[in-house]
Amino acid sequence: MMKAVTVTEGTSGDLPKAVSSVTAVDFGFDSVPDLKAGTSVVRLDNRGKQIHELLLVGIPKGKSIDDLVSWAATEAGPPPVSVLQGVAVKAGENGTGEYTLEKGSTYAFVCIIPDFLGDMKPHITKGMRTAPFTVA
Repeated sequence: MMKAVTVTEGTSGDLPKAVSSVTAVDFGFDSVPDLKAGTSVVRLDNRGKQIHELLLVGIPKGKSIDDLVSWAATEAGPPPVSVLQGVAVKAGENGTGEYTLEKGSTYAFVCIIPDFLGDMKPHITKGMRTAPFTVA
């Protein structure tokens, strides 16, 4: 899925105000926030050596984070989760993402970007994922 964009001159604005932040490293997340139902802005600080993302996935009943890890290793068939929202950030930079969570739903944060500096395996297969959490 791609779309062409046109970049023009102008001034850059400030990032949206974040309610919390997450630090990405090679290959994991530090200080993952405890988010509530509704929409929250989260800042991603990338302290790794390559691009990382903070991708929110919805985990349906009967599926697990392990199902997603297995799928990411082969990408055979449709993913076993709902891919919702995320932000990708280059090494040494930061960005914000807006995440909408529903009460009673189960989610996890993952990074499925390939290891461009190594074996090209998705970062999630190297441990870059959170434990699933259910929104109270």
